[in-house]
Amino acid sequence: MDALNRMEEMRFVGMEFFGNRPDDTHDASLDQVDQCEVLVGIIGHRYGSGITEAEYRRARELGHVVRLDSRGSV
Repeated sequence: MDALNRMEEMRFVGMEFFGNRPDDTHDASLDQVDQCEVLVGIIGHRYGSGITEAEYRRARELGHVVRLDSRGSV
């Protein structure tokens, strides 16, 4: 993440940086996907709230470049 932040043309956007927003986490996440050009996802071994899947689907609908990596047994 530090390497990405040092690159002027790239910006890491993660939930930990969302701050206080009036919309729920799901909508805030999709809003960020709408504003990006590339989605990089690192998928863990558990299925959580479905936000990552929604982000993936939105990015594909918008024609964004999507790169995924899975960690553990998915």
